[in-house]
Amino acid sequence: MSNISDMHTVDPKLDEYLDRVFRMAKSYQTKRTYKVCLNKFFKFLGTKNKQISDLLLECKQKKVDPIMVLDEFYTYMSKQNMRNRSIASYLCVVKDFLNFHELHIYSEDVKQRFRTPKTEVFYEEGLTKQILNRILHNSVPKLQAAILVACSSGIRVGELVQLRISDIDFTTSPTTLKIRRDTTKTRETRFTHITNEASKILSDYITKNLKNQLSSDPYIFMKYQGEEDTFSYYKAVISTRGSLMNMLRRAVLAVPELATKNEGGGYQIHFHAFRKWFKTQVTNAQESDFAEALMGHKSLKLVYYKQNAQDRQRMYKKLEPHLTISDFTNFEKTMEEMQSQLESLTLELEKVKQWKEITAKYQKKA
Repeated sequence: MSNISDMHTVDPKLDEYLDRVFRMAKSYQTKRTYKVCLNKFFKFLGTKNKQISDLLLECKQKKVDPIMVLDEFYTYMSKQNMRNRSIASYLCVVKDFLNFHELHIYSEDVKQRFRTPKTEVFYEEGLTKQILNRILHNSVPKLQAAILVACSSGIRVGELVQLRISDIDFTTSPTTLKIRRDTTKTRETRFTHITNEASKILSDYITKNLKNQLSSDPYIFMKYQGEEDTFSYYKAVISTRGSLMNMLRRAVLAVPELATKNEGGGYQIHFHAFRKWFKTQVTNAQESDFAEALMGHKSLKLVYYKQNAQDRQRMYKKLEPHLTISDFTNFEKTMEEMQSQLESLTLELEKVKQWKEITAKYQKKA
């Protein structure tokens, strides 16, 4: 067995560590996030003229306390105006990376030295149907379809871009979306629905834009022909998601009144805000558990919350008016009913007038 004191360097085994991260998470996005965190740490070491291999060797030789290094890295990030959530995440990744190299950093020991920052919570103004209507009127057809599907189903944007035509069942009422388990955050298949309003726009978009696709089962928003669960597939997902976000950003900035920012500095209108709007509308209708189930949230109470397709469709139909944004069908129907009632009342009023006239003439003759 080699003696650490005789070693001139220690192999950081970065690729092995990232491979382990991917094996556990089954997510290229998670692997990429960990790599970004570690690159930030390596850049910090560069400011101290130190390589990661040198740091690992010094820590194993007990010349450097790894907790002290984490403390200094914390200070380094704090001076860069990073958010508390990001700082805590970076520290967690780096600690895990160092533990991967058998440095045995325990959370209790870290707490004795410093506390990780608490997550900041900022006030965020909720969206309204008026705001959603305005952004829809200033969006191209692809973005309109994406927004309406997101608002009426509670789907995540990462799940949205991976939808195939076969995942949409237009024969049911309401239209059903199948979110495949390999595309969900929880790795569980789930079903949700979209409103009649969203179904019409989505159907029109598919008819106009996907009829010449070479694939017999193309993706609705993503152009990709290869195999799934590959790095090229992951890049296509990231690219499509970024494209939709940029389209939304351009649509928002085109109308200055819509380009408002929340307390945290982020724009009020973004794809995750559509998911929050869905949750808010369904919760306001006193169906919070139903909203959680359709959105794919994980909680203990949902372990026993299971619905069949018929009950799920019936429940959604009841809530559909709350999720309908700009479909004036119901409004026009109401106007027709009111017009019919007005005509009926006008006719009755005319009859009353005629009866009064006849009564008056009869009284004069008498």
